[in-house]
Amino acid sequence: DECLTQNGGCSQTCTNTIGSYSCSCSEGFALDGDGHTCVDFDECLIRNGGCGQVCNNAVGRYSCSCWEGFRLDEMSKSVHIFRSDFFWSADVDECSTRNGGCSQFCTNTVGSYNCSCSDGFVMGWDGHSC
Repeated sequence: DECLTQNGGCSQTCTNTIGSYSCSCSEGFALDGDGHTCVDFDECLIRNGGCGQVCNNAVGRYSCSCWEGFRLDEMSKSVHIFRSDFFWSADVDECSTRNGGCSQFCTNTVGSYNCSCSDGFVMGWDGHSC
């Protein structure tokens, strides 16, 4: 059993077979060309890791995140996603909370929002007050 001595030289998993052995890696890692060393596999290189916007690679795992003004959709509650289909980032409706801080009208846009004023009013320097 070659695996009994220094794990057969495998950096992660050594599997004994009749007359030989093989090395394998945990999910998120790939077996290097030497057949013994496990190296981080960048899941973000394939279909952006299944992320709708931002894929963040880390050693042995990855996570999805969103651009400013977006949040991960409810279907991707796990911070670290190992296997997935496609995770979408949903627009945050800033106007739904305290009218977006606008004193009169708030218009939600993709990734942002705009404040506006009624006729006869002008927008203040802060972009929120009329």
